[in-house]
Amino acid sequence: IRPPCCEAAGGCAPGRKRMNKLFQTATPVHDEKQSDLSRRADHMREGAIMLGMTVFSQLLAFSALYMLPVAATSAWWGALLLIVPALLLWGFGMLAARGMPQNAFERAPYRVIAGVLAVLFLSDMAVDLLAMIELTCAFILPGTPRFWLAMIAAIAVGVGTPYKAPDAASRTARFLRWFFIGSFVFCAATVMPQGETGYLFPWAGYGVRHTLRCAALGGGGCWTAAVLPLLSHAEPRQAARQARTWLPQLVAVFMIALLLLCCAYVLPATSLSERWGFVLRLQMLMNISPSTLAWSLMLITELLLFLVAFAGSGSFLCACVKRAAKLRVPLLPFALLCVPLALIGADIAEKTLMAVLPLRYPIAVLLVGMILIFNAFARKKEGKTA
Repeated sequence: IRPPCCEAAGGCAPGRKRMNKLFQTATPVHDEKQSDLSRRADHMREGAIMLGMTVFSQLLAFSALYMLPVAATSAWWGALLLIVPALLLWGFGMLAARGMPQNAFERAPYRVIAGVLAVLFLSDMAVDLLAMIELTCAFILPGTPRFWLAMIAAIAVGVGTPYKAPDAASRTARFLRWFFIGSFVFCAATVMPQGETGYLFPWAGYGVRHTLRCAALGGGGCWTAAVLPLLSHAEPRQAARQARTWLPQLVAVFMIALLLLCCAYVLPATSLSERWGFVLRLQMLMNISPSTLAWSLMLITELLLFLVAFAGSGSFLCACVKRAAKLRVPLLPFALLCVPLALIGADIAEKTLMAVLPLRYPIAVLLVGMILIFNAFARKKEGKTA
């Protein structure tokens, strides 16, 4: 805007124009709305990274429990196929979240669904604690009673995760993610020189249909794909687009497939399908290198991964309970509920886990479908009121 003196004189002098350009700044004016949008997107991104780490821990445990010994050389592309159900559930969740009322969790149907989501997160916590105790008993403190290890771990996470700071676990996960990725890359680099392309055959393992069945059962590990859109339904769509909440979970699925591919590249099918036991298969899946440094690094990485996923699943569980019961609850009681499974052990609980864990995906799909129905009823009711 030119000053009145310039308007009266018919324009600015050339010298004044040069001075105006000299003192102009290219720095954008602070926009409070844009800053708030960036903060919301960053918060959603942290949650997405935490969920991606949770998916990775669940698929890792399921691969050692079932996928690796049953699918053998085709386990890696069976895991890679999980990208499809993960993306479908994420899109289904986004569709449901866009139609949810702003005060959705003030209504009884949505609160019931939040309660069921909390139970599903409790199952994630139980699997994470089980894997953590199995590794500790086998490689860190052999001979130590499982009860004390499980109690110490549950109490440490339950007390160390403050319920008044629900973002603590997701921020920790965001900080550690590069350490995890770097550890996996280092392990792969030490393992690949031992590989043999002949070990990758047969490509379809025990058959295409068998591999597809294994992949379908593995879908229970990526049930959380729809959770973040539902819990953050009130957030602006621009923030969701900036956060790209789908990306961390796809990266988790891809990395699990890569680990299974490394196993197939290094070991023959007879070794992959051998009944070594859960904890030995888990360690074999994560580290086949003879290097002591790689073995130790991957063991530490596994323990940290399951520990962070345990705390992260608990944080999301508390968020669901807050929406369902309108209460801020500490994590400790739920962490203690996971101790019995850790005491039983994976070998004894294997049949129960195989019967329960795959059901999480269809339950999540059912919950999202119910939300779509409730959304339709809510719109119809609002239309009649208007």
